[in-house]
Amino acid sequence: NVFEDRVGLDTRHQKLWKTIATIIPIKPSFKLRDLDELVTGHTWTEPELRKELGELVRYNFLSYAPPRAAYALQGRSMELGLLEYINMLEEENPVRSASSARISAAR
Repeated sequence: NVFEDRVGLDTRHQKLWKTIATIIPIKPSFKLRDLDELVTGHTWTEPELRKELGELVRYNFLSYAPPRAAYALQGRSMELGLLEYINMLEEENPVRSASSARISAAR
């Protein structure tokens, strides 16, 4: 999976992609402010996050629309690949998946 190759073992990148994966079903494009939990949670600094988003655009993971300052996954195949990657992470970490399921059930 291209996402696994890009992320490796970097948990900051895993959190970034998990956050993007939660946004995409709600709206197909997102803005930097949609990722604010990554900055307020001290996973990324804003300059680091901006730089990483730029890299993801450069490597065609994301597209960027300057007039709207909005990012989007670069096509349907990227969306499917991201969902596959997130599912793979959850399957490989059953303890985390179980706690995520409990959190979802509690909501």
